[in-house]
Amino acid sequence: MKKEIVIKKPYGRIIESLGNLILPADKIKDYEDTKNKLSELNKNIADEAKDIAKTDIQESFTRKSDNKTCNWLEYVIDKFRFPDVYNNEQQPKTFFELANEYLSQATFSLGFKKQILVTLRFVARYEGFVKATEDKNFIFNPESITRETIENFRDYIRNEFSLSQEYPKIFAKLIRQYPASLNDSRPRPITNKGENSVHNRLKQLKILWNWLLKTKRVSNNPFLGFENSSESYGTPYYLTVQERDKIAATPMPTETLTRQRDIFVFQCFVGCRVSDLMTFTEKNIENGILSYVPIKTHREKDARTARVPLHDTAKALIEKYRGQDSKGRLFHFLTAQKYNNRRLCQNRRSLFFHVL
Repeated sequence: MKKEIVIKKPYGRIIESLGNLILPADKIKDYEDTKNKLSELNKNIADEAKDIAKTDIQESFTRKSDNKTCNWLEYVIDKFRFPDVYNNEQQPKTFFELANEYLSQATFSLGFKKQILVTLRFVARYEGFVKATEDKNFIFNPESITRETIENFRDYIRNEFSLSQEYPKIFAKLIRQYPASLNDSRPRPITNKGENSVHNRLKQLKILWNWLLKTKRVSNNPFLGFENSSESYGTPYYLTVQERDKIAATPMPTETLTRQRDIFVFQCFVGCRVSDLMTFTEKNIENGILSYVPIKTHREKDARTARVPLHDTAKALIEKYRGQDSKGRLFHFLTAQKYNNRRLCQNRRSLFFHVL
């Protein structure tokens, strides 16, 4: 039985004879209005449609998996005419698209998320720098990068500051052209990084990669055989009670330093990490006891709640700054890094505020 088919599209009509192709009885009526329209065909379109009929249409028609709805033939021809549109749908996701899925689906603290974003911006700058100076086609492709790529990335982090001094125009452009998901409302200048910072960037990248492997988003593991450097710290010093009280009584030249001093004194009475200290609100305090799950351990199976009875001095500092932070925290912070860098008194030895 010979039937003709018409497909109405915004760009015109395509009419084609399918020869001896047998159509289901319940589909014949759908195409009855096409009998008298063969004369309207444009020759070029007709030739193109003939090629479709010989290949895509017949193959799709015989596949049981293809649902033969009234839109079926329209879809087959549209896919034939505009392959780029449909090919784009099959493109693998970029590293930054996969990283964005990690950020949106994984559960972790806001502080850790910010650190991951810092690492991703490093990757973006590394990719852009390699493109600008070595290989214009380079992409940080999650399925093709190797251990050597990770090692080169480590070297890049170590030398980024000096490279930014040598190529200021390139880095000015890189900072302006982050992927949309990594846009920084306050672009930071490139600074020199110590070995611990290098270690942490690679550690966070590996955490992200392990998630990509676990969720089967990638199959390539460039970290196989890669050895990250170890974090190193100087010899810790401990304040005596007398030194703590001396800091608490030392006048500060500005209101900002006065607040930083008071926060530090509070931390001395509590003994927490800076990252935890920056999250405390009134909800963490009940009956004079500060309760919280340390951020460093809150994702572990045996994470425990720390409970610290508050000293009268600590309670007085909470009362002094009550209601002053717009986020509802006990104290108003600048950033953890700036807090750590403050020097509060003329002590003979450096103070390290970060509690390990």
